[in-house]
Amino acid sequence: MGAFLIGSEEVIDRHTNVLTSPGAGAASFSLSPDGKSLNYEIRVANTTDILFGHLHMAPAGANGGVVVTLRGDRVMGPFGGVYAKGVITSSMLSGQLLGGELTILKEAFRT
Repeated sequence: MGAFLIGSEEVIDRHTNVLTSPGAGAASFSLSPDGKSLNYEIRVANTTDILFGHLHMAPAGANGGVVVTLRGDRVMGPFGGVYAKGVITSSMLSGQLLGGELTILKEAFRT
């Protein structure tokens, strides 16, 4: 599974009503054969001052609640390359997926 990350697809900030992200990237996800872990790698380019890395659950064009934190620290200044890499397990799910299984997240990716 994968996704392209394009700054122009970012939902406009509801507080400032401004979007100024030239960033782009790619995300790849691979579910283990037993369905108990999800390997991921997030690569980005043309980014500056990254605040956090999360997966949100919402329909396209809408903001949604955080369901997985991929990286919780800030990266200040220009950045390009592998931003986050690791393994997601069901114990890492939060928000509306708290207590759920990874198959729910996989289905959300599909839809």
